[in-house]
Amino acid sequence: MAKKVVSFKKTCSACPSQWEGTLKKGQMFYIRYRWGGLSLRISPKSTNNVIEAVSGEEVCYTALGEQYDGVLSTKDMKKKLKNYLNFSDAVRII
Repeated sequence: MAKKVVSFKKTCSACPSQWEGTLKKGQMFYIRYRWGGLSLRISPKSTNNVIEAVSGEEVCYTALGEQYDGVLSTKDMKKKLKNYLNFSDAVRII
């Protein structure tokens, strides 16, 4: 079952495209698309420190594009991670 996202923001738009955010249970997540691969990491416990997500468990890694690709839209990211993250009620921070 996909984890509920409370809020998220895109922190870099290209090379890598990356996002960070908070889940309903207080954990943080970190998403990165670089070198053609999409990675989702989640902190092991509730936190306000994204570094705990960056160094947390890699829940998903998917090869999507070419070796040097590092650009992915938020729409495409959501589509690719829909089995892991539920963005339906999430607030996007700009």
